[in-house]
Amino acid sequence: MHIRLDTETDFFLIFPPLCRNYRLVLAYHSEFRGKIAELSALHWHDETLFSRYRRYYEKLAVLLFPPELTVDALTPHSRHSFFVSEGLQDNKLELSGLQKLLGFQPVNDQSESANTTQLTTGQAYLDIIASMVLLEIKAIPWLVDNYSLDELASLTHYLWQQKAAALGQTPDHIVKQDMETWSKLVNDPEVEKARREAQQFLLLRHGPAALELAQLQEQQNETTQHHPDNQ
Repeated sequence: MHIRLDTETDFFLIFPPLCRNYRLVLAYHSEFRGKIAELSALHWHDETLFSRYRRYYEKLAVLLFPPELTVDALTPHSRHSFFVSEGLQDNKLELSGLQKLLGFQPVNDQSESANTTQLTTGQAYLDIIASMVLLEIKAIPWLVDNYSLDELASLTHYLWQQKAAALGQTPDHIVKQDMETWSKLVNDPEVEKARREAQQFLLLRHGPAALELAQLQEQQNETTQHHPDNQ
């Protein structure tokens, strides 16, 4: 998926943010939408919003645009459709191009999908990471750095299908089995014990206890220096 943006003399294609940048783009977008919501939608015109909230446009552009493209260079219509809304349909504001890149769905589509029960963390970014962990993908950091959330969702869906086909089962059955395995692993007493031990180890090395141990060691060294006969 991509969105076309126009300047007076050229055009550019903008793609969804890479998975590693998704949360940051989503956070800036949320801040931007919160700001423009302070004005009535009747005043959502490019000449009003861009002059008032320019810095939000610019921060999002840094994360999404190629270096040679700036928000000032865009035509007003292209800028508004990408950041604010692509227009009106049935007296309702359509999604912006950026919202589409972030995976937003129209309200009607959301209400239809709400009737389907799905296992989710509540955050699309974490759902995808969890799916890749369950699929035992070894190159997760590289994939997160080089592909968008939508692309990774397609990848994991394809791998679920391939895994199911190899085992002669349906993708839904495979998902259920893997989620049961994940749940058992998370709740395993031995795993919890190992987690607590690792946490205690980190605290001893980096937490307040580490400072106390360092102070005791320093005091012991000073005592040894003053009483060489004790060596």
